[in-house]
Amino acid sequence: MAGEGRGIALVGFMGAGKSTVGRRLAELLGWPLVDLDEALEALYGPIEAQILHSGEDAFRRREASLIVALCDGVQRILSTGGGAFVDRGSRGHLERWYTTVHLAASLQTLERRLGAGVRRRPLWDAQVAQRYHERQPLYASARLQVSTEGRTPEQIAGLILQQVHP
Repeated sequence: MAGEGRGIALVGFMGAGKSTVGRRLAELLGWPLVDLDEALEALYGPIEAQILHSGEDAFRRREASLIVALCDGVQRILSTGGGAFVDRGSRGHLERWYTTVHLAASLQTLERRLGAGVRRRPLWDAQVAQRYHERQPLYASARLQVSTEGRTPEQIAGLILQQVHP
């Protein structure tokens, strides 16, 4: 299903496990991992500061630009930020160049996973439930849907590999 030369892009809401599962998949496949949030922080500083100082729109433009640069045919695991798949252009690039996998979980599970880390997430605010529900139909357009509820990162990575490399 992945297709020759395609990487795997993990999409989903904050706390879905994209970074953790991405590391595990990269280990299992021997592919490089790019964590989009980490790459953006290396280039522009902490995400919270980027959003607070430059605004979410500027942050999303940087994110979209980096996604375009990573659509280069290299087989890699790409762990995206929670909002990356929301942008139509970014979603189109990811769908064209990667096997997209939505890591799904309930909002309650995501909040529990993030714990105190919620405070470091500038977009985990009073509109988080609305943002979560608005994004679900977009995440549902990913090629694969994998529930992370009650599963370890290793189990999730195994499920993805079963579907991508049967």
